[in-house]
Amino acid sequence: MAGEWPTYRFDSQNSGYNPDSDGIRDVEHDWTHDIRGTPGLADGEMYLNGSRRDPETGTAQSSVSLELAVQGQPTVTDDYVFVTDVRYLYCLTADAKEVVWESEKVEGIFGGSPTVDGETVFVVHGGGANDYDGTRVRAFDVASGDERWQYDADGRSTPAVADGTVYVSGQDGLHSIDAESGDERFVLPEPLSDWSSPAATADLVYAVTADHDHEKELVAVETADGTVRWRTAVADGLARFGSAPVVAEDFVYATTDEGLVALDRADGTVATRFGSGVPVARAGDVLYATKDGRVYAYDAESGNRLWKHTTDEVRGSDTVSQFVTGLTPGDETVYIQAADGFHRLVSSP
Repeated sequence: MAGEWPTYRFDSQNSGYNPDSDGIRDVEHDWTHDIRGTPGLADGEMYLNGSRRDPETGTAQSSVSLELAVQGQPTVTDDYVFVTDVRYLYCLTADAKEVVWESEKVEGIFGGSPTVDGETVFVVHGGGANDYDGTRVRAFDVASGDERWQYDADGRSTPAVADGTVYVSGQDGLHSIDAESGDERFVLPEPLSDWSSPAATADLVYAVTADHDHEKELVAVETADGTVRWRTAVADGLARFGSAPVVAEDFVYATTDEGLVALDRADGTVATRFGSGVPVARAGDVLYATKDGRVYAYDAESGNRLWKHTTDEVRGSDTVSQFVTGLTPGDETVYIQAADGFHRLVSSP
């Protein structure tokens, strides 16, 4: 898996951590293209929206035409590529030349990515201004697209899967669902951010609360029975659209009022302090974080900042935009989706 990042937050657990990848310790900017999206990386290819691209140049090698714009990040397996628009889940061939199947209409996919675990692909849909007849998790057979089950849950983010259990966070709580049957295992009845995705391990699942009357918290929940082992206050950025805590072997990375920190995974105590930014990925021993239009890289062990890259402002008639909405790390490579375009950063020679 060196250099690969085949799905949102790297794996079905939403860990945001590839231990076998080499992060960038000294950076230079390679190129910027006027394309949109956050890519997946697998088997030496880059998948962006419904296209397969050369990861060195960003040039499209093949693509499929879909009715609507792709939402979220592609999920790449050995045989297929899964993408969504606001209405459908699509299974593409690995060369991104044909649609293998499309799901029945599942309206209301607002940016969460499909999650694949074994022979099942999971997607969250519904809600929003139109409500779309409720919000639910749907499970489909990877090869055929046949629906296996559906489960009502008030979430909009990307589900996490660990040890045969699906986790979805939303305004109505953290849901633990049997991945095979769709049966409920437990619900933590505490309002959580429905934009921030949970990250799961064998013993704990991490999620961000969204009680508007109180400060937001990162909670570590026992996967066995749904009890909260620990909680700590975090900054609003960890509850934003597309965010999730980054989880490594011993630490979970989060942003608190004291800045970016590494917390002991077991008890939530602060182990290392970093600097600015919301954590988005760890590649090997390099932790990446974003804030506004900037990307930061830190040594994941010491907390020392390695470099900062600032994207350009985009000026409209009465607005100024500067933000980063997506980041995908490869081996000594980082792809960034920002207000001013799609960037490739590489290691300095």
